[in-house]
Amino acid sequence: MPISFACDQCDKPFKVGDQYAGRQTKCTQCFAVLTIPKPAAPAPSSEDEAFKLLNEGDDPAPQSRPTRFDPAPAPRPPSRPANPLAADAAAAAMRAAEAKEQESRARRKQGRGRSSGGERSGFSISPAVGGGLVMMVGAVIWFVVGLAAGILFFYPPVMFILGLVAFVRGLFGHSED
Repeated sequence: MPISFACDQCDKPFKVGDQYAGRQTKCTQCFAVLTIPKPAAPAPSSEDEAFKLLNEGDDPAPQSRPTRFDPAPAPRPPSRPANPLAADAAAAAMRAAEAKEQESRARRKQGRGRSSGGERSGFSISPAVGGGLVMMVGAVIWFVVGLAAGILFFYPPVMFILGLVAFVRGLFGHSED
C-alpha cells in the first residue's frame, strides 16, 4: 500500500512505496529534505476487536484425540479381587479352560489320521477333496462354455490340474497345517 505525504514547506504531494518508509528524500520543487513517514496502523475493525477479546480469555487445555498413528496405551494390570476365594475360583476356571483346550487339540490331532508315532496313516478325507472337485468342475464348465463361444481359454486346464492336485492331496490327508 503506497504511502502518501506532502512536503512540509511547499505542500507538494508525494506517493511512494512502503519499502521507503523511514528514509530521507528531497522535495523536487523546493529541495527541502523530507523524511518519509511510516504508514499508520489501520484502525482495528469490530471483527479484530472481537478476535482480540476471544484470544485474551483463558482457554482450557486442548483435548487430543488418539489417531491411528498413536501407540496403543499400555495394558492395565488386572485389579485384585477383594475376595480371595473369587481369585481362586477364577484361577481354577482358567486351568479348567486350558485343560479343555489341550484335550480338544489332542482329539483333533488324532482325528487327522495320525498314529501315536506321529506318522500319517493311510487314507483320510479332508475338505480339500471338496475344494478340488469344485475347481475341476468349474474348469470343465469354463472350458466348454469358452469352446461353445469360439474362444479357447488358457486358464481352465491350469485350474483343472490344480483342482486335481488338491483332490488327490485331500484324499491322502496332505492338508496344509
